[in-house]
Amino acid sequence: MSKIGNEIGSIKLTINSNLEDIHLVGLAVTGICSSTTLTKEEVYEVELCLVEAMTNAVKHAYKYQPDHEMDTLVALFEDRMVIKVCDEGPGMESFSPPKLDFNPADRKSLPDGKLGLPIMFYVMDEVSYHKGPEKNVLTMTKLLKENKT
Repeated sequence: MSKIGNEIGSIKLTINSNLEDIHLVGLAVTGICSSTTLTKEEVYEVELCLVEAMTNAVKHAYKYQPDHEMDTLVALFEDRMVIKVCDEGPGMESFSPPKLDFNPADRKSLPDGKLGLPIMFYVMDEVSYHKGPEKNVLTMTKLLKENKT
């Protein structure tokens, strides 16, 4: 993806690894999204992806243990929004677009959970993951429509 827009601004939000604190970051990102050209539906989708990513970090990286720092970095550009969710857990061994294997007409075949990554890949324009020696970073990018003023 070409990076053509200039950065308008960025913010770093740090919370404790408690599920109860994730909504605070969601509210902040919703406010930021609301100032862009995203529709109300797209704002909700971005918030959902963020909450899923942070919930996955609390569940899988920290095994629900509190008192671990979690950072969310949000950068707003003229043409896109980039959200990075960072944790210091063991990290995922592999990362690729998940494949869902179920019959949508058969409710009993629907997966029980494990829909966070598929939702992220469906909603966001770009999703990537980097397992680092100090921090793991899940990066989600949402393209913005041209402002028609």
